[in-house]
Amino acid sequence: MQSDTLSARGERVLKPENLVMLQDLECNDRTKLASISLVPVLLDFDRISGDGILECMGLIPHLNIAKLQGATHVRYTIVLQEFNGENSDQRPAINRSAYIELNDLTPMNLRLTATLAADAAKSVLLLAGMEYFQLVNGAYYPLSNGQYNALTIKQVYVP
Repeated sequence: MQSDTLSARGERVLKPENLVMLQDLECNDRTKLASISLVPVLLDFDRISGDGILECMGLIPHLNIAKLQGATHVRYTIVLQEFNGENSDQRPAINRSAYIELNDLTPMNLRLTATLAADAAKSVLLLAGMEYFQLVNGAYYPLSNGQYNALTIKQVYVP
């Protein structure tokens, strides 16, 4: 923000080339994604196609996801957000996994995709997240304990 030497104080704007400073930023300072998803969460983005991919291979929920009292399920999330410094930025592309039962001992290969319209002139933020739920009478209720829900800016692509 301080690299904006043209705008008045309080009206400075974030420049796309400075977005790389946000890489690996944890949006929840109480937990890190890597501390609750004990299997690596891998992200990739193809600037030509606009496709983003989140993979968590060999995931065994009962063994590889930190437990939260009262939680029965989790969901993983991938978010793609374009940024060019103007007000015309589009809404993020978001995809969430199915609800994953925490007591499941079956290995799974989790793969989520999200797609943006390819535009090499814009910066792209790739975020990965995980949130906890409790299943009660057939309905999933989010657990709002900020100690465990995580969202991380994993990668930043700039033109």
